[in-house]
This record gives sequence, structure tokens and C-alpha cells, in this order.
Amino acid sequence: SCRRCPVSSNVRPHKMNFRRLVAEDATEFCALRLDALRESPSSFGSACEDEELRTQAEWASLLAASEERVFFGAFSSADLVASVGIQRESGRKERHRAFVRGMYVEPNSRCAGVGRRLLSIAISHATCWVGLEQVTLAVTSSNLAAVSLYRSEGFAEYGVAPRVLLIEGTYYDESLLVRHLSAA
Repeated sequence: SCRRCPVSSNVRPHKMNFRRLVAEDATEFCALRLDALRESPSSFGSACEDEELRTQAEWASLLAASEERVFFGAFSSADLVASVGIQRESGRKERHRAFVRGMYVEPNSRCAGVGRRLLSIAISHATCWVGLEQVTLAVTSSNLAAVSLYRSEGFAEYGVAPRVLLIEGTYYDESLLVRHLSAA
């Protein structure tokens, strides 16, 4: 058991299969995403009630082949247990930036390096994008484990957006983080 994690984990990242998610993974991705929104609603801007309305085709489209919007997953046996997305900004003046989105590791797979490995895979993929200079993300400020992971991977806070989420009468701030990539 990890000191930072209330969940005991026997999962190790070397026993995981890490790969890019494709449209055929839509059913498993949808299930994991909805579990994430139920288990940790303050970690995501999306609400489970809204995402439950997406069709199978919409989930598949989200994962469909796009070189500048990619999702990666960690599989334990055949089960998707973690995912993360990375997407390049599309605007002409913003293409030097990408952002990490939807990072989630199911509770039984935490504290085993799975999230760190997924994040590393996503950033490695993005460094192949010509002209990319930085990767940003937003994380709920009170999610100390996630903030610690991101900081340990070279992200630095550049601001805090106050009261970004309102869930059942409680406000949550978001820490805004950036990782500058070495100039190509």
C-alpha cells in the first residue's frame, strides 16, 4: 500500500499494456470515463449526467484517428484501467501549445506508476508534433496526489482559477500548470 493512497495496489505498470486508444475501444473508454466522473466528480469539468447522453458513435468519434487529439490507455489483462488524452491547440496562433485532458486511473490501479507512465507516453507522442513548445493542464487544486504527480513530471503552476467547479454547493479551484518542452 502506498502512503499517499488509501487503496492497496498490487498492480505494477510493467504488467500493464499501454497503447493508443482507437474507435474500437469506445465501449470500454465510455465505461471508464463514466466511472471516473462518478468516483471523482470534482476532478473533471464534465458531469456524468451529460456524458451519459453521448451515443456510442460520439464516443468512437472522440477516439477516432486524429494525429493531434490522441487518447492513451492502460490495460490490465483486457480491462481498461486508466486513460489520458493530449490535444494540440488548433488555432494558428496557438499551435505551439497542447493540453492534457481527462487523466484518470481507477482506484485499484493507483500508486503503481500507471498514471506517470500514461502521462509520459502522451507527452512523448506530442513532442513529435512540429513546433510544439509547451503542454498545459488544469487540475483541481485540492487533488494533491495529481498535483504532486504533475509537478514531479516537470509541470509548474502559472495560476489558479478560483471557483471553477460548483458541485452540490461546494466550489473547487483549478491549478493551471505548464511544462515547457526543449526547443526543437
